[in-house]
Amino acid sequence: MKRKNNTRLYVSLAIALPVVGASAVALAFPFGNSWMQPAHGVANNQILAHDVAGRAGGSGNWSTGSKMDRGLKCSHCHTDSPGVIDATIDFQPPITGGKYVPDTDYNITITLVNETKLPGNGVPTTLNGFALTFEGANGLRSGILKSDIPGVDSNSCPQQYPAMNPTNGTSYVYGNCNAIVFVPVPDTVVWYAGWRSPPAGSGSVKMWYAVVDGDHQGKSSLDDDVREAVVTYDEGP
Repeated sequence: MKRKNNTRLYVSLAIALPVVGASAVALAFPFGNSWMQPAHGVANNQILAHDVAGRAGGSGNWSTGSKMDRGLKCSHCHTDSPGVIDATIDFQPPITGGKYVPDTDYNITITLVNETKLPGNGVPTTLNGFALTFEGANGLRSGILKSDIPGVDSNSCPQQYPAMNPTNGTSYVYGNCNAIVFVPVPDTVVWYAGWRSPPAGSGSVKMWYAVVDGDHQGKSSLDDDVREAVVTYDEGP
């Protein structure tokens, strides 16, 4: 049964426009509220100023590749990625020796490296993004995921994305609060977030993340580059 549901969600995410001839174009997620919208599209009576009728959402899936996301990744829709870009995930205080300190607040800087999808040739701006989460061995969210906006985290867990993009931060946590995602601002290559590590005795955690070098303001997911990875951190003293 789970396999069947996963397949349905993948198909809905991958095909966001009707087939024209023999091909289909998948629309990317240019809106902050796209992640929690239905995978089968947005109804006319649900449209906000930045929505498009019929455009598929993530249905609570953040495409990090984690168990919480049923193994689905950004690359499942951002196909034909050339694999040119890279990303750095920096912690402050640093995580050393691959071990986190329990009950510690970490500031995180996510940086897109080697961006190639740049403005030009009639494209005034581009849209990049990221999704990141921490998962325990039980397949559930580990610790507290934090936006760089004060009070926005998986503990308070806002249920809705704001009607207008926040201007006081670069990341957001909302909905089922299983990931930190980017606030959609054109031409951004650096984002800030945070993580409160779990209490002592929690064991190893996995950090799943994806960074997308986007083009054309989310009009298509087929011309983007993606960097995805999973890193395991053991529990330290």
